[in-house]
Amino acid sequence: MKKITSSTKNKAVEIVCTAFKDIDAVTSVIKYDSKKDERVKVLFDFCVSVSMEKEGAFLTSDEMGVALLFKSWKKLSFASAVSNYFKLVHYGISWERAPQMILRELRLQKRRTKEKHLYFWLLGFDNSVKDLQRMIQIRDFCFGYAKELQLPIAAETSSKGALKMYLRYGFKIYDEWKPSEDKPTLYFIIRDWQD
Repeated sequence: MKKITSSTKNKAVEIVCTAFKDIDAVTSVIKYDSKKDERVKVLFDFCVSVSMEKEGAFLTSDEMGVALLFKSWKKLSFASAVSNYFKLVHYGISWERAPQMILRELRLQKRRTKEKHLYFWLLGFDNSVKDLQRMIQIRDFCFGYAKELQLPIAAETSSKGALKMYLRYGFKIYDEWKPSEDKPTLYFIIRDWQD
């Protein structure tokens, strides 16, 4: 795995866009209109940009897979935060939806572990190459990186299938949140670097 740089950022954003553009969790975040593809790109440009600044944006060695695993205590510079969030709201989610998204993020922040950790935001693959070897490469990299830094890895998921996989790899549930009756339960999970 290698860090995403300014020269590989567009490739990384495209990979994540193609991997996630039709996922309900993504389409429920962006403003849904005729500019859906552009809005998805804005959302994932935001994710990759934030992860790069927090030293946690990585590409597989063949540049066909992306992992966003950043240092939880790293903060965005003021200028970067203003620029990235303005683009996300204005071109991605819309000003009308911004208060709802901010409130949700604040609720998530309250439930997330307060100890220093690596935050596993997402992984995605070029749609033409979903195979086990890339998954194993990302898993081994993430676990090795956590061990090197002696930090746990924390994440969230609402997918029962993903939760089952996380638990198989040593993650433990430390909190749960059901935002509303029509939304699935969100599981907050963590894996110790020594596991």
